[in-house]
Amino acid sequence: MTNLTPKYIKTPSDFFECPIWRYDYDDDLYYPVLETDDLPESEQDLTIRAIFTTPSGKKIDGYVVGISRVFSIGLFGEDRFFYVNKNLGPESREWMNEF
Repeated sequence: MTNLTPKYIKTPSDFFECPIWRYDYDDDLYYPVLETDDLPESEQDLTIRAIFTTPSGKKIDGYVVGISRVFSIGLFGEDRFFYVNKNLGPESREWMNEF
């Protein structure tokens, strides 16, 4: 793994560089989670790479925010993210239509 630094995650390639990131509200940056000491107090601050499988068997790379209570997901497509967030219903529908 390369020498990772905090960043504002902008592309799916960030998740291929490191599969788990911790969000910090103080500086609005994501920090790589490389060991247990890097884990945040709240699981809501974790963004974890995931692979989703459609009913037809197609695999889609993406991420989830949270663990036991996932409230947001992102799907990777065309070198960008398409979001689904339970707090952003109309916007989520629009993003899924774009996807």
